[in-house]
Amino acid sequence: LEEKVAAILRGLPKAWRTRIHPMREVVAEVASTLRRPERFAAGSLFEAIATEVENACRVPLEPDTLAASELEPSLRFLIEVRRNGTVLDRSRDASSVRGRWSGTAREGLDRRGREAKALARWTRDRLHRLPDEPLPTSVEVDLHGRRVEMHPALVLDGTRVSMRLEPRLARALALSHLGLRRLFRDAVGEAMAHHLDYHPRWGEVKGAFATTEATPLAEAVADLVCERAFRIDPRQVRDAGTFEARLAQGERDLYGRLDEVVAALAESGRARLDLAARLDAPAPEAWRAATAAIAARLRRLDPRDPAFVPELLPGLPRYTAALGVRLDRLRSAGPERDRLDAATIASFEARLAALAEMESGDFDVRCRRLRVLIEELHVATFADRLGTAEPISPTRLERAFGAFGAVRDAAAGSS
Repeated sequence: LEEKVAAILRGLPKAWRTRIHPMREVVAEVASTLRRPERFAAGSLFEAIATEVENACRVPLEPDTLAASELEPSLRFLIEVRRNGTVLDRSRDASSVRGRWSGTAREGLDRRGREAKALARWTRDRLHRLPDEPLPTSVEVDLHGRRVEMHPALVLDGTRVSMRLEPRLARALALSHLGLRRLFRDAVGEAMAHHLDYHPRWGEVKGAFATTEATPLAEAVADLVCERAFRIDPRQVRDAGTFEARLAQGERDLYGRLDEVVAALAESGRARLDLAARLDAPAPEAWRAATAAIAARLRRLDPRDPAFVPELLPGLPRYTAALGVRLDRLRSAGPERDRLDAATIASFEARLAALAEMESGDFDVRCRRLRVLIEELHVATFADRLGTAEPISPTRLERAFGAFGAVRDAAAGSS
C-alpha cells in the first residue's frame, strides 16, 4: 500500500508534488492511516488519499487529480471476470473490462430483477398471521432461465416468522411446523404466561430442572403446550381462516393441555433430582464412562434440549426412572455390560442424527417417532421392569428405520 500511495503522489504534476513535503513522511503517514481496519478498502482509494494528504500537510487535492497519475501495471488491480470458476477475462485496465462486459452484466442484473420479482410474491418478513388465501403447497417460479417447482414455507428466524420458498417439500413442511407453532404461541402468549405463573406445580418444575433463568424453560413448556393444544399440521393449516379456527379450538383446551405438560415434567422432576444427586456422588473410576452417558441422556430429556420432541412427554417420568435403574444396574452387572448394551442404542441414535442432518436439522413426524422408539428401547434394555409403551426390540426398531427410508425415498422421487 505504501508503494502505491508513493507512486500516486509522485505522479502528480510538479506544481502539486512540490507542495507535499516531506514526501516520504507524508506517504508513510497516509499509508499507516489507510491500513487501519475501519479505513482499509472502505470507499474510493483516491478520495481517501486526498483526505489524508490534506490532513497531513494542508494540501487540498481533488480525487480526479490523483486518479490521473500513471501507475506501473504491477500497482494496478488485476481484474478478473469469472463464471462458475472459469476465468473469462483478465486485465489491469478497468475501463476496457467495463466496456467489454457492461452489456452482459446489465443483462444479468435484468434477469436477477425478474427473478427477484417472481420470488417477492412468496417472500414476507415478520408475519403475524397467515394470508387470507390458502397458501399453495407448491408453486412454479422462473429461476436461472427455467421453470422450477418451489414450496412456500413459514420460517422461524429467532422469534420472528417469515415466509420464503424452499426447494424441497419435506423441508418446507418441517420449517412450517415450527413457524406455525410460533404463531400460535404468539397468539396465546399472555394467557399462557398467566396460567403458567399461577400453576401450583410450576415452582416444582423450575426446581427440578435446575435453572437460574425461568424464561427459556417457560418457552420450552409453551412450545409443548402449543403442540398438544393446536394439533399443528402444516398440510392443513394454510390460510388465516383455518388458523383462526384451530386457534379458537385450542384456546378452549389451553389450560388442560398446560396442566398435562406441567404434571409430566413435575412427575419426572422428582426422579431427575434424585438421579442428579446420585451422579454427583463419588463413584468408582471404572464407572466414569457409564455415568457420563447417563448424565448426557438425562440432559436430552430436558424440554430445552434440541433432541427433545413433544412425543416424549407422556413417557418422560418412565424414561427418567429408567436412567436411575440403569445406574443401579452398574453395581450388579458392571460397566462392561452397560457399555455393550449402550452400544446398540448408540448406533440407532447415530443413524437418527444422520437422518436429521439430511433433513437440514429439522425433524419431521417420522424422525420424531424414531426418537421415541429409541427411548423405549433404552427402557427395555436397562429397565424392562418399568415396561414399555409398545413392544420394542432392536429388530423392531430396525424395521422402523427401514420404513422411514422407504417413505423418504418415495417422497424424494415424487418431489
